[in-house]
Amino acid sequence: MRDLPEPIQRQIPAIAIGGYIYSKNPADRLLLIDKVLRHEGEELAPGLVLEKLQPKAAIFSFKGYRYRVPY
Repeated sequence: MRDLPEPIQRQIPAIAIGGYIYSKNPADRLLLIDKVLRHEGEELAPGLVLEKLQPKAAIFSFKGYRYRVPY
């Protein structure tokens, strides 16, 4: 995330990651964000999408920028 342009970093909505369930099957992957279980492909806030869950990180996209958040 720190590699994103500063104006984009300031616009990304704040989220709290509380836990995750990783599975080889993408349909079974879940991420606890702001006390709500989310799946890959869900829009978390306007323009903020949870693109993919990896074993130790989540890939998000915001306004055409992709970034990785370890957990």
